[in-house]
Amino acid sequence: QLPELHQALLRSCKLLSIETAPDLYIRQSPYPNAYTVAVQGRRPFVVVTTSLLDLLSPTEVQAVIAHELGHLKCEHSLAIAMANLVLSPLASVSPVADAALQSRLLRWQRAA
Repeated sequence: QLPELHQALLRSCKLLSIETAPDLYIRQSPYPNAYTVAVQGRRPFVVVTTSLLDLLSPTEVQAVIAHELGHLKCEHSLAIAMANLVLSPLASVSPVADAALQSRLLRWQRAA
C-alpha cells in the first residue's frame, strides 16, 4: 500500500545514511501530524496522519519523513523521554515552572 510513500521513506533513509528503515504507519486523523517512536529493543517507527498527507505535496511529505528520521538519527527520543521523566514530578510541585519548561521542551522539539 502506498508505494510512493514507502519510496519517500527509503530515499530519506539513504540521504541520512540510515541503514535500516523504520516501519511507517498511516494514522487516520483530522489533525496534520507526524511523529517517531523509538523504544529500546524494538524497531522504531514513523507515523504520518492522513490529514498531513492530504495537505502536503509529495516533496513536502518526504521532508516531513526526513525530519522524523532526523529524530531517530540524533536519538532525540531518549532526550525527550528523560525530560518527561524530570518534568512529571515537577507538575505537582510547581505548575508554573512545569508549564514554562514544557513550553521550552516543545520549542526544542519543533526546532529539532
